Amino acid sequence: MFISSLSPDSLAEDPSYIAMIAAANPRLTTLSGSTLSRATSSRFQALHEETRAALDYDIIETTQILCRNYSRF
Repeated sequence: MFISSLSPDSLAEDPSYIAMIAAANPRLTTLSGSTLSRATSSRFQALHEETRAALDYDIIETTQILCRNYSRF
């Protein structure tokens, strides 16, 4: 099997990959490339939003701590 891209959706439609999955267990199926791409994009977007929210919270909390410490001087 030759992987020409690091994109999982291109691998999902590779005939060699599909044959390997079928050989491992004939009852298994693979997702289509477009379904896998949408699922990957949705998951990435959710993780991106969670990370941004966590970073925004940390920045606000750090700013509040710095303001409290600065006001003591």
